[in-house]
Amino acid sequence: MAAPTKSDFENGPLRDHGITVSRTPNTPSEDNLTGDRQDNFGTPVNISIVFENPSIARDLLQPGETENSTVRAFVSGDVTIEHEDLITWNTAIFRVETVSSQYFDGNLIFKTVMLSLRTG
Repeated sequence: MAAPTKSDFENGPLRDHGITVSRTPNTPSEDNLTGDRQDNFGTPVNISIVFENPSIARDLLQPGETENSTVRAFVSGDVTIEHEDLITWNTAIFRVETVSSQYFDGNLIFKTVMLSLRTG
């Protein structure tokens, strides 16, 4: 039996349950004078993502949800995604909290991403 590869993730969960979202790179910095945080956004790109529980992600779009509601998602191992990036899906904007690469038998299969809902 062969070890799993990223193709197994791409041809399984990503193909069956993946949705297209927009990933906006963000490199935060501090203002030299005030020390305030400044977000430096790059060019948005579309990526495919699988929400662990799509109904939770949809529920977050309902009025009254507060910032920092979290959801777990998965992306292909070769997708560039980093802490502080923004993920936009429908009307929701999430901030990437953590990215964890998932390996099996030395092969990068996918990345687990924790997202927090942004408001405002």
